[in-house]
Amino acid sequence: MSTPNLPEAVQQWKDRQVARLGALATTLTTTDRILTGRRDVGVKFKSQGADFTGRKVKNVPAYTDGKNISINDHMLPDLRTKQGLVTTLGLNYHELAHNMFTPGAGTQLVRSLKREGGGDWDMTFNLLEDARIESLLVSKYKSAAKFLSAPVLEFIIKDEKTWPTAHLFTHGRRFLRKDVRRELRNFFEGDDSIRDECEQIIDEYRVLDLSFEKNHGRALELIKRLHEIMNGPLSQCLTQEEKDAMNQHGACGGIGSPFGDFQNKLMDIKKESQEASRRMQDDDAAEEEDEEEEDASEDAAPEGEMDDEDDIEDEEGPEEQPEGDSGDVGDDQEDDGDDIEDEDDYEDGDGGEDDEEDIDSGDDQDGVSGDESEDGDDSTQGGTEGGSAGVGTGDVGDDDDASGDASDDVDGQPGGVGAGVGAGSIEDLAEALAGAIEDLEEDSDVESEVSRLREAMDDDTLLDTVMPEIPYRDAPVEAAAAQSASVVTRELQKLNTQFEAGWDYGSDYGRLNTQLAMTADWGDMNIFDHWEEGREMDAALEAFFAVDRSSSMSGYYGNKDLMGPACKALWVIKRALDDVDALSTVCTFDDGSPHKLYGRGEKANPSSIRMVTPSGGTNPLPVINEGRRILNTSERPNKLFGIITDGDWNGNTSGIVDQLNAIRGTRVFIGIGTSCNPRFREAFDVVATINEPRDIIEVIRQCVVSMLNEAAKRR
Repeated sequence: MSTPNLPEAVQQWKDRQVARLGALATTLTTTDRILTGRRDVGVKFKSQGADFTGRKVKNVPAYTDGKNISINDHMLPDLRTKQGLVTTLGLNYHELAHNMFTPGAGTQLVRSLKREGGGDWDMTFNLLEDARIESLLVSKYKSAAKFLSAPVLEFIIKDEKTWPTAHLFTHGRRFLRKDVRRELRNFFEGDDSIRDECEQIIDEYRVLDLSFEKNHGRALELIKRLHEIMNGPLSQCLTQEEKDAMNQHGACGGIGSPFGDFQNKLMDIKKESQEASRRMQDDDAAEEEDEEEEDASEDAAPEGEMDDEDDIEDEEGPEEQPEGDSGDVGDDQEDDGDDIEDEDDYEDGDGGEDDEEDIDSGDDQDGVSGDESEDGDDSTQGGTEGGSAGVGTGDVGDDDDASGDASDDVDGQPGGVGAGVGAGSIEDLAEALAGAIEDLEEDSDVESEVSRLREAMDDDTLLDTVMPEIPYRDAPVEAAAAQSASVVTRELQKLNTQFEAGWDYGSDYGRLNTQLAMTADWGDMNIFDHWEEGREMDAALEAFFAVDRSSSMSGYYGNKDLMGPACKALWVIKRALDDVDALSTVCTFDDGSPHKLYGRGEKANPSSIRMVTPSGGTNPLPVINEGRRILNTSERPNKLFGIITDGDWNGNTSGIVDQLNAIRGTRVFIGIGTSCNPRFREAFDVVATINEPRDIIEVIRQCVVSMLNEAAKRR
């Protein structure tokens, strides 16, 4: 039975994705704990239940509370793609950098920000802090830079309206290719003096060691000054999306469009630029024609007459283009290109090692968010959202001086004189961005890391139950139980027989069956035979069985012992499932958490039966949920859920029918000394009562029939 109003295949895919995300989160958590040396950090996705309901984190791709990193997979590219995984890694590393280096809520800097800025300075603080923590992280772990570039590039490419001030995001992120940073610098709409001051602020803040509170005063001064610039001369340049992004910790606020659309976006940009260029050429040609016609008419005009407009043009010409002005600017731009031409190409988008010398990444930086907090809380300032995932890298600065003059690594001119306000070339920027994307696509380290994550996400062992093992004792296998197991095996093998290779007689296509053709009714086209290839995977089976171990199974209340027959029946089923190479899990349940009796890849001992001791009450909901998790996530087409119980359930039984109906596959209720409670009968495909192991044979026979019927529906 399918989940109401949701196709079974869609629900199965969603369950599988949640399991894959769980495996990815586990892998990222392991990585983060190794990098930080801390056991209290972890990663969780929104689809796994990470909370994104708060006002400050509702529309952000990722945030951290100083320990736990939450990633909003609903806002990310498809995590089945290489681009999606690279972006996710970038987000994780960015938030990890906040955990490691951002001052905590109780530090002098954060207290001063709240007291003097009242929350208005948060955007500026985020912009400066992102470049600093990213630089620190990559100075320790250089390989992170390759992954951290993806979200930043995506933010830049997503909307060209952000380009006039994107330089504020990219200047401190020296892991980016220099040609990308240079072109965005050329696009900067503020004048040269404003741009240079912003660069100096970013550069100085980037190398501040905020593990020492003596530096917090200077950090506050820099934040205040950049805030004044951004809300003064640059207030009209910043788009709302850029403001949102800075409020959400950098470029991460702009993520959302698929990384795979980058090339299409760049092609559109180039096309628009080329069309604009052609239009300008057409306009110039039309102007020349008009001028030629005017000249011709002037030549034909009576001598002595003069056009007033021509007179005005001759008078104003020198003022419009003073000597050495417009022409010199163009020359300066060309010279700049010559100065930095050799800097455009560097390995993996990285540069030299100067940044490593400028940025101290020593151990005294680690754990700042916890050590600097007055109350000892590891939380950063109210939690950090977003994560522009760009990490300033120690080996991406080339010849950059981290304290320094941005003009050295971008324009190549002393004093920071640039190409002029908003003088960037769309085609040049598009070309630089395309090159950065190509670097990521072709990088062998990136490919290796993506393969590692994919392997973890596709690992079939992620379906293993995490329930603790139940203590048991071994009992010898009786002859009747062994014989019953052999018969049950033959019943289960009918699934394989159904999908074996062979001739399908009486089909409506294939080779003509003469005998059928001669005896068939007029119009009956089922007179052909065709060879059906084997479809062994269609017979693959996954099973989950739960056995009641509550006190009522012990016979303490005047009944005979039911626990022994239940364990023997389970052994018969488990042994037969092993013989047909099915994956099967067996758990016990009482009024507490379920316990594992047989693991998913574990075989039953052919000579001994695991016997458990009854205890406690009976609440089947937790074990039903565990069975649903495993079966609904399994990619095996045939699924079997079974529960063996005396039916005496207490505790919270509300919602049991809904939970059982949510389990895909055949569901069987096996009563021991009782019958199924009528309230739950509707949730099972097979309902039976057994008293001894051989009774299981008929139960499994009915289950196989049910599974074959389900298989026929899939064909």
